[in-house]
Amino acid sequence: MNTFSKFCVAVISLALVIQPAASKADAKADAARYGKQALEAAKKKDWPTAIENYKKAIEADPKDAKTYIYLGLAYRSSGNMEDAIKSFTGAIEAAPKDMDGYLQRASTYLTQEKYDLAIADTSDVIKQNPTNALAHRYRGYAYLKKQDWNHALEDYDAVLKQGHDDREPLVRRAFVLMQLKQNDKAIADYSEIIKKNPKDVEALLARSYLYEAKGDFAKGIEDCDKVLSLEPDNADAASRKKRLQTKQKQATPAPSASATPPAKPR
Repeated sequence: MNTFSKFCVAVISLALVIQPAASKADAKADAARYGKQALEAAKKKDWPTAIENYKKAIEADPKDAKTYIYLGLAYRSSGNMEDAIKSFTGAIEAAPKDMDGYLQRASTYLTQEKYDLAIADTSDVIKQNPTNALAHRYRGYAYLKKQDWNHALEDYDAVLKQGHDDREPLVRRAFVLMQLKQNDKAIADYSEIIKKNPKDVEALLARSYLYEAKGDFAKGIEDCDKVLSLEPDNADAASRKKRLQTKQKQATPAPSASATPPAKPR
């Protein structure tokens, strides 16, 4: 092989190496461009345009799991839950160890009231990361809706143990504790909510109900009074207060007829 032939072979070999790399770079650039256009459309809530561009971005770069997530979110925002599920499944297939696809699909299953499927996805997440608070929240809610109180309690305990003590897990754990007849613990959760927000009408009413169940009518009336000071027309608080006052009177023993009358003052 002469020098010229060797040169041609070298050029062709180099081109074969460069071309796939260049094509890959072009595909990445196209995906980024379509992704940017999709994001701009999503900001305007123009879901059809956002979906179209995210689909083009996936065609350009089928291995980018994040784009499947964004496409799924666009579908979900447009009300198309089935295609959202397919997109989140695509994200899982593209990146099986990335938890976002499982969590987003589980969230969509919850919207569809497909609680067993949501439990399956969140359980997969928890197997890989037992401290994933969002997975415990989602699974706890699914168990709550299935009235599986003990499993729901375990998940909400896990969320709160990690310091995620915002209102949602406290309210839901308190509700679960009520179903399990653990009223003192439920009162403690509602009290924590009220401590953070003394104007939380829902928590005050729920706690007044628990006080009524315990027979602590005075505290129940006190909570109803707090609600009525915030919402004077709250019919639930007014009727409950009246009922509590009646029960309080019935629980108060009448003076004995044989009791010794008080001595006359001198």
